[in-house]
Amino acid sequence: MSMAASTPVSVKQQGGFDLIAFAAIVITILFWASSFVVIRICLGPLTPIELATARYVAAGVLGRIDIHLSQIIAATRYTQPLK
Repeated sequence: MSMAASTPVSVKQQGGFDLIAFAAIVITILFWASSFVVIRICLGPLTPIELATARYVAAGVLGRIDIHLSQIIAATRYTQPLK
C-alpha cells in the first residue's frame, strides 16, 4: 500500500462567515451586472474593435491586480509564527 493511500485526508472546515469569499462574490456580481450597462453606453461612441480592446485591457488590469492580491493573501495566511 502506498503512503498516499494510507495517509488520512483531513478537511478543515470551520463554522462561521468567510468575509473574503463573500466580498469576492459580491464584487463579481456587481462587475458582471454593470458590464452590460457600460457596454450599451459605450457602443454609441466606440467601434466594436475599440470596445473589445477596452474590455481586454480592463480584464488584464484586473487580472494583474488579482494576482498580486492573491500572492499577498497567501503570504500572510500561511506564514508560521516565530517561536
